[in-house]
Amino acid sequence: MGGDHVRAVHSSCGDVTAERFAALAQKVPGQDLTAFFRTWISSPGKPEIP
Repeated sequence: MGGDHVRAVHSSCGDVTAERFAALAQKVPGQDLTAFFRTWISSPGKPEIP
């Protein structure tokens, strides 16, 4: 995901919550990103990077 997704959200919705951003981020590529957002956004700490 890049700046284009952020700009798309902001231009169409104004300021958004993490939940609304996650919903759009999943819609654009057509992928389920629930695990990604749970790991990187919703969970405390940082996951280990292999």
